Amino acid sequence: MAAVTNVDEAEKEKLKGIDSNTWKVNVIGTANIIELCRRLNSKLIYFSTDFVFDGYNGPYTESDIPSPINFYGLTKYEGEKLVKQLDRQAMIVRISYPFRSKISSKK
Repeated sequence: MAAVTNVDEAEKEKLKGIDSNTWKVNVIGTANIIELCRRLNSKLIYFSTDFVFDGYNGPYTESDIPSPINFYGLTKYEGEKLVKQLDRQAMIVRISYPFRSKISSKK
C-alpha cells in the first residue's frame, strides 16, 4: 500500500496536474505496480477511497459512477481506471476510514 493521502496537500498541488507529486505517486506509481503485476502474472489489490465520489448521494455501491470533486479523488480514480485494465487479475477496495488502534490527526 502506497499513496499520497493528504487531501489538503494534494489540492494545493492541483495546478501542477500530472507534474504534481500526488499524480506521480497515485497514478504513475499505480501504473508501475500494474506493469510489475503483468510481468509476474500477479494479482493486485488496490486500495482506493470514497473520495472518488462527490459525497452527495452515498452510501455508494460498486455500480455507482465516480465523480471526484478534488484532486486527491481524481488521482485515485485515475489509478482505479488503470487497475481495471488488469481485468480479473485485480480488485479495487474503496475505504472511508482505515482501521487503526489509535485515531490521531494526520501529520
